[in-house]
Amino acid sequence: DTVFVETVGGDLTIKRENNTQDGLGIYREEVLDKNQSLGDAVVEYAQVGSLVLLKILPYRENHCRYFVYNTLTHDVRRIDAIGQACVQLPEDHGIIFPGGYYLQNGEFKTFDGETNGLKFRKMRRSPNGEDVLYIFYDPERGKLAFLNYNMIERSVQNPLSGNGFAMYEDGRMVLFEDEAGQPTRVHAMQIWQTPYY
Repeated sequence: DTVFVETVGGDLTIKRENNTQDGLGIYREEVLDKNQSLGDAVVEYAQVGSLVLLKILPYRENHCRYFVYNTLTHDVRRIDAIGQACVQLPEDHGIIFPGGYYLQNGEFKTFDGETNGLKFRKMRRSPNGEDVLYIFYDPERGKLAFLNYNMIERSVQNPLSGNGFAMYEDGRMVLFEDEAGQPTRVHAMQIWQTPYY
């Protein structure tokens, strides 16, 4: 009795109440097959703190739709990026995914950049516990994305991207990026000082 999903009148509708007589809800979008019922769709969910993550494949459609329902703010957002990778932030702060994050308080942010194909690779905490680094990786393209979440500020700095990296014991990180996309004699390297010593 937390959130209700239905397909009345050709719309995928997400509601707070189970009122099947009215097709209105807090979120709606069209489906391809107007005559389907909810039993025709595939619906999966996961509860993450006060968030409910929904994966819905409407009848006769090839691509799943991904939604986040916030039980505190009663807000629904479609975030398809959580379908490729989604990790719960520490202390039930929310979720992080390639290219953005969604917090329990309803704060939602996405960053520009190519995130297709990125999967979660690993997480690294700073010794003081204030920062958490999430690394996403696409093995086919050799692409990396680094998202640094700060537990105090409850925010993510602009992500870094590259094709390779090295992390040293003193927290320095060397980031390599293949800008040309083909073999070359010179590659630019960036050196970052991080809290992950």
